Amino acid sequence: MITKNTPLKNALELGKDCKRCAHCCSHGSGALVGDDIKDIAIFLGVSEEELKAKYLEEIEKFHTKLFRPKILRENKPYGKCIF
Repeated sequence: MITKNTPLKNALELGKDCKRCAHCCSHGSGALVGDDIKDIAIFLGVSEEELKAKYLEEIEKFHTKLFRPKILRENKPYGKCIF
């Protein structure tokens, strides 16, 4: 299990078991960290502000405000990642 106290080395080791099935993104999305916003904005060819306005939503994790990709909920409490 990964928590806020899990060292990066351990989290990356745990992530090696991911089979890239994309099922995790059908029930939400993960939080963006580091240069993710900048990198995604460059990849999409939009400004960071446009990325935040169109594609991201603000959330709070571990008493910290973060952004994550918007969730397409379709009248449900869960949904697919916008990407």
